[in-house]
Amino acid sequence: MEIKTKNNRVLIFRQIIDEQIWETKPELSAGDDFPKSNYQFSFKEKIISKKYIIEGYDFNLYLKKIIDRFIENEEKILKISRKILDDIKNVNDNFALKHNSENSPLFYVRILNIVNYSFKVYFSTDYGYEEYIIKYLLYDNGDFVITKVKRKLCY
Repeated sequence: MEIKTKNNRVLIFRQIIDEQIWETKPELSAGDDFPKSNYQFSFKEKIISKKYIIEGYDFNLYLKKIIDRFIENEEKILKISRKILDDIKNVNDNFALKHNSENSPLFYVRILNIVNYSFKVYFSTDYGYEEYIIKYLLYDNGDFVITKVKRKLCY
């Protein structure tokens, strides 16, 4: 499945049958010393088969809309996310986030619902054994609400 965003970013989703999800391939570009990558999008298989009572509903169109909305509001989402993570850093002195090649701490976006624009963003620390997950609900006007913040230990 291929989605082309407003800013001409081409996202190729592949199905991972074992986990019942679809996710984009990591986008790689040649770096000076190592390959650089951007963050990934994903959604669970059940989102495709979910039935919505919407006239003219088209899954690919709604998927493109939520991805475009996310990209349009990315700076705002990252700014708020950084405030939350900075508060965590104030309590935990040795807390440090990993950054991707675009100098962003964002690594993964899980789309939860394509009709009501619900998604989670994932951040990893330099230690690599914990992730911070912030769940958002995005409104049509570009405003959003944080509905959950979670720390996940990955042993």
